[in-house]
Parts: sequence; C-alpha cells; structure tokens
Amino acid sequence: MMMETSLLEMIRTRGICAGHKYSCVVDDSFSVYGPMQIRKGFFFLLVTNGTACLDDVYRHYEIGTGNLVVLTPSTESVLGQLSSGFRMQVLYVVPDYFDSLPDGQALYNQVARLLGNFRLPVFVLEQSRMEYLSRTLSLFSRQLEDLSLYRDGIIRHLCSFVLLQMADALCRENLESSVYVKRSSEIFRQFKKLLV
Repeated sequence: MMMETSLLEMIRTRGICAGHKYSCVVDDSFSVYGPMQIRKGFFFLLVTNGTACLDDVYRHYEIGTGNLVVLTPSTESVLGQLSSGFRMQVLYVVPDYFDSLPDGQALYNQVARLLGNFRLPVFVLEQSRMEYLSRTLSLFSRQLEDLSLYRDGIIRHLCSFVLLQMADALCRENLESSVYVKRSSEIFRQFKKLLV
C-alpha cells in the first residue's frame, strides 16, 4: 500500500520557485508516489490531459481535461488515481502573498459560493480558455529566476494577470455571481491580512 504524500512538498522538490509561488507540471509519473494530499495554500490546478480523482471530506470529484480547480487554505483534499497520460499544470501561491495581491479578491469571490456550500471549486473551461490559461501558466518558468532588477514586480504582475484571467473565465460560468468585490468582503480580506 502506497503512502500519501504532500503535493506541496512534491512541488517544492520538483517544481519551479519564484518568489512566493511555485509552479509545476504534474503528470502520471507522480502516481508512483500514491495519493497526494493538498492543503495549506492556494493551489490552482489546470488539467490539460487525462483524468484523476479528487476527494475531500464531503465529496468525490472526477476531474479531467479542461477542469480548473481552485483550492484555498481552508480546504483539504486528496488527488489520486491518475490516468495514463495524465497532465496538469499547478500553481501554488503562499497564502500571505496571495492576500497581498489586490486582484486575488475577484477570483476568491467566484469560488466562495461553492466553498460556502461545502463543494470544492471545480470548473469546466472552454477549450480556447483552457489553452490560453495553459500558455499563461507556462510563463511561470525557470527564466523568471534569471531576472534580477525587476523580478519581484514581474512575478507580482504575472500573478495578478493569471488571477484575473481565471476570474474572468469563471465570471462567464457563474453569471449569478457578482463580478465586483463587495465592501464587506474587502474589509474581511483586510482583517485577515492584519490578523496574519
């Protein structure tokens, strides 16, 4: 029987680090490690090929090509049963850093309605949106480490860009969700930042 491992630890050892975020491509070769525990951070998973299972304490989700999964620090899940040829792009953002990004709230508004109903934010993206997001995520590459003077600013703007890109894609799906940040949500976000 295989032991559960932490996706975060695997990303830290096999992924690309730039500032306060890690980027990694996960493929079916990860299945040799067994089920992967996902917790304590902001994880953005974009499945570009194949299928896998994602479980939390409430539900079982089958995810596949075109699925975008947004996991927050308040959620815990396990990824397993990766199909042959499975491939996804993962972006992990440290919670404190995410909270410092002004554009994080727009995305959080889109996922909060599901979190409040004890559902993981699993979305299906149109093919063209998935391909565009995949290209954007591929910008989180080792070349970022070669930058010296403006690396932090570039990473910050790149994070904001990808968060707004995801929020825009989810706004089209969640037509009943508000696109704008409520004042009460912004106050709560500021409170969390101060609390940390």
